[in-house]
Amino acid sequence: MTLGKNDLIRMYELMYTTRVYEEKLYFMFLEGILPASIHQSHGQEACGVGVGYSLRKEDMLFTSHRNISHLLTKGLDLKALMAEQFFKETGCSKGRGGTIHINDMSVGIPVTHGILGAAAVHACGAATAFQIKKSENIAVAVFGDGASNEGATYEALNWAQVRKLPVVFVCENNFYGASTHVSKVNPVEHIAEKAKGFNMEYYTLDGNDVFAVYNATKKAVDKARAGNGPTFLELETYRIAGHSRSDSNSYRDKEESDYWISDERDPIKRMERHLLKEAILTPEGLDKKQAEIEEKIEEAVRFAISSPDPSIEDATLYNYYERVNK
Repeated sequence: MTLGKNDLIRMYELMYTTRVYEEKLYFMFLEGILPASIHQSHGQEACGVGVGYSLRKEDMLFTSHRNISHLLTKGLDLKALMAEQFFKETGCSKGRGGTIHINDMSVGIPVTHGILGAAAVHACGAATAFQIKKSENIAVAVFGDGASNEGATYEALNWAQVRKLPVVFVCENNFYGASTHVSKVNPVEHIAEKAKGFNMEYYTLDGNDVFAVYNATKKAVDKARAGNGPTFLELETYRIAGHSRSDSNSYRDKEESDYWISDERDPIKRMERHLLKEAILTPEGLDKKQAEIEEKIEEAVRFAISSPDPSIEDATLYNYYERVNK
């Protein structure tokens, strides 16, 4: 698919929405309004948007706890997502999932989670089912640099390549697994090189360039959909915020952080420059777009806070799949 003007504007909207959404969560957490901790993806927005934009609604995306850009790009409703952050009945998981365990099968989000390595395994399960059913759908697993060292991830890579599954593995390498720098736990320069041991096609690219992410993912998705097996993509990016809100972020070098925080590296600033340079948006149009997004997020917060809590009587619902005989 060739990206048109409306696509570029939409991709920017998704990136900016993710940034402002997470900033709103951050301040609500500090104010004691939000009932749970958060895991921000500040600085990584191009990854989720570039990956998600290459998928069909029916494709399944398995991701982890830094997930807002993935979810919104896949089509999850903003208000339903915000309500879930508050554990409300109107949330996409009926208030049972909160900030990490989010699902909406109508847009191909089976579940998000915080278990390292699980995304790769779950994606292989879905891809195996698609292959058996001769479906055109594909599965995508998104995980971090820390999860790339999990045994479950290696098992998934092996199974995917042996079966030539319709799956794409995406490692968002933000250089820190909690407080541990990637260089201390990886014997290779690029995480993607690990796929070489499984004879799998792999690429390392600039994860802060939404176009590079989209183009590489679209190529891998088309390959998987055509029945030609999996691809491993490593997106080099940077987590500006701490691992979670309990992380003081004091273990990082200031010079390193300043480099990634700069307008030259910031994925949203880079997208803004492109939109202005190509006259896709004017400065006034950009300001208007930002104001509209900020108001939508405030509206989502009002919706979430005013929504009802799940009832005690329904506490046992959704624990098990209920088969309906027709």
